[in-house]
Amino acid sequence: MNLFTSWLKDKNSSPQQPKPNSTPTASQTPTPTHQQSSRPAQSQQPTHNQQPAAPKHGHQQPGQHSGSNRHQSQRHQQPRRHFGNQQPQRQFNANAPHSAQKQLPIPQLEAHKLRVITLGGLEEVGKNSIAFEYGNEAIIVDMGLQFPDENMHGINYCVADYSYFKGKEQNIKAVIVTHGHLDHIGGIPHVMPRLGANIPIYCSEMTAALIKKRQEDTRQSLNINTVKTEDTLRLGNFTIDFFRVNHSIPGSMGIVIGTPVGNLVHTGDWKVDLTPVNDEVIDFGKIARLSEKGVLAAFCDSTNAAQDGFQTSESAVKDPIESIFFKAKGRIIAGIIASNLERIQQVISLAEQYGRKVVVIGRTMVNNIAIARNLKYMKIAPHTIITTQEANRLRPEQVIIILTGAQGEKNAALLRAAKGEHRFVQIQPGDTVIFSSSIIPGNEQSVAQLMDKLYRLGAKAINYRMMEVHAGGHAKAGDTKLLLRILQPKYFIPIEGNHHLLCRHAEIAEKVGYDKKHIIIPDNGTIMEFDMQGNVNVLKPKAPHGLVAIDGLGMGDVSEDVLQERHILSQEGIVTVVLTCDRQKPQLRGEPEILTRGFIYVRGADILINEAKNIVRDTFNQHAPKLYPQNVAELKGLIQNSLQQHLFRKTEREPMIVPVIVQV
Repeated sequence: MNLFTSWLKDKNSSPQQPKPNSTPTASQTPTPTHQQSSRPAQSQQPTHNQQPAAPKHGHQQPGQHSGSNRHQSQRHQQPRRHFGNQQPQRQFNANAPHSAQKQLPIPQLEAHKLRVITLGGLEEVGKNSIAFEYGNEAIIVDMGLQFPDENMHGINYCVADYSYFKGKEQNIKAVIVTHGHLDHIGGIPHVMPRLGANIPIYCSEMTAALIKKRQEDTRQSLNINTVKTEDTLRLGNFTIDFFRVNHSIPGSMGIVIGTPVGNLVHTGDWKVDLTPVNDEVIDFGKIARLSEKGVLAAFCDSTNAAQDGFQTSESAVKDPIESIFFKAKGRIIAGIIASNLERIQQVISLAEQYGRKVVVIGRTMVNNIAIARNLKYMKIAPHTIITTQEANRLRPEQVIIILTGAQGEKNAALLRAAKGEHRFVQIQPGDTVIFSSSIIPGNEQSVAQLMDKLYRLGAKAINYRMMEVHAGGHAKAGDTKLLLRILQPKYFIPIEGNHHLLCRHAEIAEKVGYDKKHIIIPDNGTIMEFDMQGNVNVLKPKAPHGLVAIDGLGMGDVSEDVLQERHILSQEGIVTVVLTCDRQKPQLRGEPEILTRGFIYVRGADILINEAKNIVRDTFNQHAPKLYPQNVAELKGLIQNSLQQHLFRKTEREPMIVPVIVQV
């Protein structure tokens, strides 16, 4: 059980949990003003000529403070655990679990210092969340989820660990959300009721609508407030301003955090798009004005920063996709991420231009389109979107289907259609399938297998490597260089991405003139402190940042140990040993029974099974006179260990072994 799990149990049993439908007071929810307010006195803002105490070589790393050697953190790996088997065996790593590491005590925050805690999103793509703390006040930026990797068997997704705020929930002044993608809002339904349902959430109109839609499934009311980019929030020691950025979803914003030690900028997900679709251009003017006031640190999206050049404009995708409309003789099926509303708009507009009706498949995509239409972010003619039943009455060349699954996800509509398992959509000969997204690392094999299925069914598949049918939503190297030239922050801190992406992003900053001592590459749980002179110190202790899994209706009750056991089951199988014993004396009543699943085919392994029975019987006869019936648990452990060693010698496999003793 990690710290967050124990905290969840405390919070769930607490009678002081805020009522979901309670109305926040005026003091809890500051009303945004539509006029720029003054920042903290700029005499406190450090200049670029000031030299912070910093290491002489290399970037500042987590666990390292000024003047120390570069710290290289290693991911904690635990030996396999077989219900009491203490033998060190092959190691397991489920996305670098850290909660089992010994936590160093975190010192109390000193007066007149700003603490920044990177809660999540720095060793993975997802669960983005960063906290800013000054005195007894804090704000959190974003609260996302991460979809499971191949080692997270059976879980739905995971969120960041917020147990740093255990006992300090009342200090959280607000949660600020940059945009409406799940890796930035997905944790809200699960985490906010524990932190406090009355804590104000501030976001754009589009983001607020998406959060509220997700809350309908939870029947919990949250304190959600909309802001515009010209608004200013005053949250105790924090002054919050916003600036417009381009991304693949409307309502995306960067955030300016004014504090007594200086101004900090959080870009959120962003790119430079000079010709966006149904959106406005990034606000370079406001960014330039920020530079004039001085920026202490910039926290920048690293997702695509390792790619050279500038990110492709969304409008550049239109011509390649239009050529597909022009040539396609049958149905067109477009696989698009449900939240990529700009891409969906482009495809629907082309459908209207070429006289095709649109079928939208997938609850999330249907909801997102409805929200965007209601807020006037999408322009769709009244009768363009039809049902699958109506589409079946039309000729194939009159229809386009928009659905999810361009990543080959096992439960997404496109794969189910390719396997003939979808209720409404089946792949037909002559279909043209567009994969209108880049392949997320790790999904290459799934996408390749999906394309194989499509071609075997007589369809044609087109992806971004064959034609320019996708434009990314994240800044590339050229975008980052431009932003740094305009913004000129004193410290550059790459966020949002795996560690190697953060390091590549840091290299971009070096190319535009940043010294390594002004670049900080954090990990999950890293704690940075900025003082009034503009110096930064990266603390050696880390905030709790273990795995917090959402599994069914449970949150935080699936630990790394549980995932480790699931991993063993998936890789090696299970062997169950059943012994029927006399209730009073250490004597077997019959032969041991060996049952296996996922280990070997029993009918073809008679010799191995008989040997295993002999090992179990001999171990029982040797130790039972001393241990049975008073210490059955220890006896099981000895049987388990002896059988484990024998099976490994014979097969070099390590199945999970579960002894069961039945007393009669």
